[in-house]
Amino acid sequence: MIKKTSQSGRSMVEMLGVIAIIGLITVAGVTSMGYVDSYFRSSATVIEIDDLAKDIVDTYSWSANFSDLDMETICEEGILKCTNQVGKNRWGGDITVAPSGAGNSTFTITYNNVPQIPCEQLLHASSEDEFHYVTAENIQCSDNSTMNFILK
Repeated sequence: MIKKTSQSGRSMVEMLGVIAIIGLITVAGVTSMGYVDSYFRSSATVIEIDDLAKDIVDTYSWSANFSDLDMETICEEGILKCTNQVGKNRWGGDITVAPSGAGNSTFTITYNNVPQIPCEQLLHASSEDEFHYVTAENIQCSDNSTMNFILK
């Protein structure tokens, strides 16, 4: 007569396999978080720059050009959150705005201290016309890049 045993449970090897799979998934998730954070900051910056340009155009709509544009007014009007009349970007650098172009017909928004990967993502966004009002020009991306965005 053959006895049947009904054992249930998992072996140690099966449990180690499950733990190894969970470990691999965790490592993949943690390493991708850096890219996700960088992409989020870049996407938020695209919106921020576009909104900043719109607000400046609205604020200076009474003028034929942007010759009266200065950081003091931008900070006082609340267009940009400032400390000592300098805005701060997501990477700890400065945001400045100044008139530019022939007869000050345009203005430039400058972001300092932008890391290389977000710089490249912002350049890609401006080349795909995600920006409605501004375009990035003459930028070589490296760590601590300075990016100039000029009103279209």
